Amino acid sequence: MKSRILLAVVVLGAIVAWARCYNPRPLPDAVFFLGCFNGAVTDPPIEGKVTVVIETVVIEPGGIAGPITGCIQTVIGLKAQFATLSGSLDPETSQRAVMTAMPAGGDTPFDVLIAREPVGAVKAVEIDVTDAGGAPFTQAANLARCAPVVTCAALAASMRSAPAPVLELP
Repeated sequence: MKSRILLAVVVLGAIVAWARCYNPRPLPDAVFFLGCFNGAVTDPPIEGKVTVVIETVVIEPGGIAGPITGCIQTVIGLKAQFATLSGSLDPETSQRAVMTAMPAGGDTPFDVLIAREPVGAVKAVEIDVTDAGGAPFTQAANLARCAPVVTCAALAASMRSAPAPVLELP
C-alpha cells in the first residue's frame, strides 16, 4: 500500500514539475497554410479548374517558416497538367507563398503566388493563386478547401490513364 501511495506522489510531482516548466508556444502562422484547395480559373474567363495541395511547411529553429511544398493540377479546356510545387513563405507575414511549379512530362516550369485567407493563426479557408511567370492562367481566386481531402499522390494518380485492355485472339 505504501508503494502505491509513494508512486502516486512521484507521478503527481512529475506532473506538477512538467506543468511549471511547460511553456506552450503558439504555432507559426505558416502551418495554417496546409491543405487541399480547388476551384475555377477566374482570369481569363475560361473554362478551367485548379487544385492546389500544400503538404509540408518546414519550421526552422526559432519558429521561422522554411520551405513549403505541394502540388498543383490545372485543367484548362481539355488539357490537364500536374506539377510539383516548392517555394518559400513571405518571412514577414506567412500569409503568401512564392512557389515554382515543375510540371510532369517536362513542360516549362512556371511560378505562382499563393495567398491564404483568413490571415493570422487560423486554418486557411481559401487561397488565391496568381501567375507570377508562365502559368497557364492569370488567376484562380477563392479556391475553397477540397471535399474530400486530396493528397498530391492521389492527385497524380488520378491523372494516370488506365491501361488499355489487351485483346488476345485465339
